[in-house]
Amino acid sequence: MKKLSVAFVGNNDIIGGASRAAFRLYKGTREIGIDCSYVVGWKHGNDPGVIEASYNQLFKPENPAVIFSSMVREQYIDSNRTSLTNTFFSFTYPGYPLSSVDALHTADIVNLHWIEHYLTPASVAQLASMNKPVVWTLHDMRPFTGGCHYTAGCENFSDRLCKECPQLLDDPFSLPNAVLKDKIRLFGKLDLTIVTPSKWLSGEAGRSALFRNCRIEAIPNSIETGLYKPRNREAAKINLGIAPDALTLLFAAVDSKEERKGFRFLKQALDIATRDPEFSRLIREGKVSIICMGIPDESINKYSIPVIQTKYLSNDEDIVGYYNASDIYLLPSTEDNLPNGVLEAMSCGVPVIAFNIGGIPDMVDHTTGRLVEARNTARLAEAIMELSMNPVLRNELGRKGRSVIESRFGLDVQAGKYAELFSDILENRSKKEKDISFARKGKIPDLPGIEKNLGKIRNRLLRYSFRKKTRDAHLNTIAGQFKTWLFVLIFSLHSRFPRLRIAEYYRSKIINT
Repeated sequence: MKKLSVAFVGNNDIIGGASRAAFRLYKGTREIGIDCSYVVGWKHGNDPGVIEASYNQLFKPENPAVIFSSMVREQYIDSNRTSLTNTFFSFTYPGYPLSSVDALHTADIVNLHWIEHYLTPASVAQLASMNKPVVWTLHDMRPFTGGCHYTAGCENFSDRLCKECPQLLDDPFSLPNAVLKDKIRLFGKLDLTIVTPSKWLSGEAGRSALFRNCRIEAIPNSIETGLYKPRNREAAKINLGIAPDALTLLFAAVDSKEERKGFRFLKQALDIATRDPEFSRLIREGKVSIICMGIPDESINKYSIPVIQTKYLSNDEDIVGYYNASDIYLLPSTEDNLPNGVLEAMSCGVPVIAFNIGGIPDMVDHTTGRLVEARNTARLAEAIMELSMNPVLRNELGRKGRSVIESRFGLDVQAGKYAELFSDILENRSKKEKDISFARKGKIPDLPGIEKNLGKIRNRLLRYSFRKKTRDAHLNTIAGQFKTWLFVLIFSLHSRFPRLRIAEYYRSKIINT
């Protein structure tokens, strides 16, 4: 029997939660004997099996698609957001041509992961030309929306096809709708299976207009249990300059100003907890510390509690040290998939207090921590005080959490479930009749012109974005109108004849004036 070969594809290998989750799957799959490679846009580690299909080659100043995408992203999206949420909303064009990567042609199955700023719907559609099954592991909601990574309660990704996006103040050209319609048209040619790390995301994908007819499986992420494990907590605290008998609370977020991370709810809960006589006594006696893994809001310093700010961490040994110096892991996120931080904390024997949302209930229950109603800061404060005052309970919850991780979330467990899925897909593939017309014709779709819905509104998007960028230059005047049309004309000319290399002219003379 031929040995199974898998090509994983992601934005990068080890930077960011989704990338680290994908890299763990890649490692676990390799460790159980499957031949695999990991194709990325940016390579930050030194694993020889990681192949850098250089993302930077796409973003040359003279590439008209880069100018188009950057202007639309800045003016139509980033400066045009409503107050509903500030969570990431992306617009990825151009995309890397996957058909040029040899490792994908030789693999039996391609497994996509987090691909923003690397692949577009058109570059994903190129996989149809290779006539092989594609498994797409979702790390957020972006693959089945027109732009947002978390919807903040919006359900327009279902039957409304992302029309009237509540995250954009002004959307005259229905950009998210155009993007989603391109996905629906292009992905219909793929032999596609969806995997989600959480049951919650599986349900959302199943309700989406894009993936509702796909096979969807829920397979949790994994953690290196031999590395992320309990160590001497007192020694870990001393190593960080924390008193060995101090209660240490850990909060983690790359950017605490991202609203869905719930930092404001954590502060409200701490406001309540600090009014409790026993908790405030611990603070006065210097027996409470806070670790902020990431970039916290400066307002965390108002509680007269020592705060350790780690900023961004990528070294596993450092991360393990901070977990082992912590007594409670706090996760007040209001939207989340299956956060790595919960797996890492539980694997290190740290009890978790979190809101009962997304994929968190797949990991945490009353035996491993405390789940409270989303946005209920009073209950969040109660849970913090309960565990803060009871070290015996904390130890019991931590031991149970470690046991859960060992039995359900090891690298070998996740890899084994993916191996079963891959084998099942290949064994049953001959029973399916898929539309693989690109493959039959031997045709590879061009990039980025194949996004027809986006193409129909491209020049209008460009005019809108350019007008907005130069609004202070009196664009209502005849000269201003002429300048806008000149920019669009030059852009269109350069798109058709890129060797003219006039991008730098209109970037310096028109865009920046």
